[in-house]
Amino acid sequence: MESEIKNLLSVFEKYDGKQFVLVEPGGNHGDYLIYYGAEKLAREAGIYFENVSHHEFMEANYDSDTVIYLHGSGGYNPWWSGTPMKELKRAAQTHDGILIQGPSTVHTERAFLVEQVRRPLEETSLSEVYFFTREQTSFDILEEVLPEWVGLGIDHDTALHLSHDDLPQMEGVPGEHTFFAIRDDKESKAVIDFAKPFRMWYDPVPHSQSFEDWVRHHAQANQIVTNRLHSAVVSSILDKPVSLLPNSYHKNRSVYEFSLAERGVEWQDEIQNTTLDHLLAMFPTRLQQSYLLARGVNNARSIIGNLIPSNGS
Repeated sequence: MESEIKNLLSVFEKYDGKQFVLVEPGGNHGDYLIYYGAEKLAREAGIYFENVSHHEFMEANYDSDTVIYLHGSGGYNPWWSGTPMKELKRAAQTHDGILIQGPSTVHTERAFLVEQVRRPLEETSLSEVYFFTREQTSFDILEEVLPEWVGLGIDHDTALHLSHDDLPQMEGVPGEHTFFAIRDDKESKAVIDFAKPFRMWYDPVPHSQSFEDWVRHHAQANQIVTNRLHSAVVSSILDKPVSLLPNSYHKNRSVYEFSLAERGVEWQDEIQNTTLDHLLAMFPTRLQQSYLLARGVNNARSIIGNLIPSNGS
């Protein structure tokens, strides 16, 4: 079946006469960017679809003519809720029609994937299964793990089908600030946040009341530095200069290499430290020249010493 797979659009078009159920596993505003992109692709393919929540899907049964589409995500790993794996198992146990897993990233531990992905598909009545990854690393490991009869494909994160016009439109002129959209959770990797109070630095997910609000945090910045994949994705859609940082596993780097580098996103291994002289440049010149500040600077330099070199080395 693998040779038949061109991309996700081609699979949608192959079954355009069937009813589709698009299953939303839940998550944050970046995940809704994924959903909206898949819906746009579905409309382009001319298919009929219904959106259902994770809870609704787990309680429902569908006839064999219904195509079940599980939205892509980065949830195939052992440290989050396990929602994608629960949906995959539910489909494998209760459905005898077609299942499509949207472009996803998976944890690369083979034993985990055998237990959570291969085993449910070995004990199923599903007639056909398509599993898409959104980068090469996940594709390579699943090529070794999935049953041979499963159609394995690779395609871009569905959020990347969106354009600027598909997003909420913002009024006003963007600011001149750099927005550091930095997550600090199980999926984050240590970053240097010296002088954090002097920067527009926060995680937009818990600070957003709505999807529109989440988009606004990025739209109002002049440029973005982030370790959240979909902060980088939405920034690229908004044509903002954006740098993507690593996360705790291969996801950010893999999606960057497969999709985001060609869209002009920059890769940054870490946030560079800020020297004391750089911090002082944020203050008005006259204030810098004041006696009290000069005395404070000298005292600070004597205390900090080589920890923050004034020459920027």
